[in-house]
Amino acid sequence: MSFHKTSAFPFIVIGLTILLALLIIYTVSGNRQSETTLGAEQTEPTVTNEEYQTSVREVTRIFEENFDAADTDIARLVAVETALADLLSLRVTADYKELHLDLATALSQMQQGLRGEAGALEKGRARYEQALATNPWLR
Repeated sequence: MSFHKTSAFPFIVIGLTILLALLIIYTVSGNRQSETTLGAEQTEPTVTNEEYQTSVREVTRIFEENFDAADTDIARLVAVETALADLLSLRVTADYKELHLDLATALSQMQQGLRGEAGALEKGRARYEQALATNPWLR
């Protein structure tokens, strides 16, 4: 008669598999909880119309000073790109989304014109002036 030695190996594999499954479940549920907690904590502060107006007025003032003082296309391009970056970094109120888009589009067209696209500088400048004309508080 031959006796087979019983081995604990299958029980060890099953136990480790269960532990691994529990660890995965714990990790996934912990990440979901931390994501919802982070989302709740990272709410952006709202901006008022007055704060937005002040910020945009400052961006346009600096842009016009730098653009008018520039004596080369490269310097004008730098002024346009800086103004566009500053404008895009602002928080926008619902009341001024259209204006914000118009100004960003105008600056982007000016940027393309200064990089060589025919007629884009003039189109962008006209769009920019139109945005200023319809919003006199920008001057």
